[in-house]
Amino acid sequence: MACVPVEIWESRTGVTIVSKRLLPGSGGAGEWRGGLGQEIRLRNDTGHPMVVFSMANRTEFPAVGLRGGMNGALREHRINGVPVNPKGRHELAPGDVLTLREAGGAGIGDPRARAHARVAADIADGYVSAEAAARLYGLDTRA
Repeated sequence: MACVPVEIWESRTGVTIVSKRLLPGSGGAGEWRGGLGQEIRLRNDTGHPMVVFSMANRTEFPAVGLRGGMNGALREHRINGVPVNPKGRHELAPGDVLTLREAGGAGIGDPRARAHARVAADIADGYVSAEAAARLYGLDTRA
C-alpha cells in the first residue's frame, strides 16, 4: 500500500484499513532517536479468499545503531494476531486481518546524551514510554 491514500486503497481493493499507527519504542534509542515503525491493520472485506505475497525486509536483521545508538525494532507480520513468515504467500479468508508491524530506524549516538527536553517530548508524544526513558536515556520521570 506504500503511499496510496487509505480512501483510494479501500475503494479500489475491497480491503479495509482497520488502523494505522506509530509503534512506540520501535525506534532505536540514541542521542538521535531512530524513526518509529508503524503498524497497519488490513481486513479482507472482499467477500472472497485473497492471496497476499510478502517480500518484507528487516525481519531478521535490524537497522543497526551507530556510535553507541541502539538497533531499531524488527518487522513482523501477523494474520488474525498470529505471527506468520513475512516472506512468502498467505491466504486471507474473508474477514481475516493482516497486521504489518514495520521496522524501526536505528539510533545514533549514546542515548544518555539525548537532551532531556527531547526525551520528555518523546514521552509526551507517545514515542517512548516513561519506563524506557528512565532505563535507556537515564531520565528520572518520578515527580
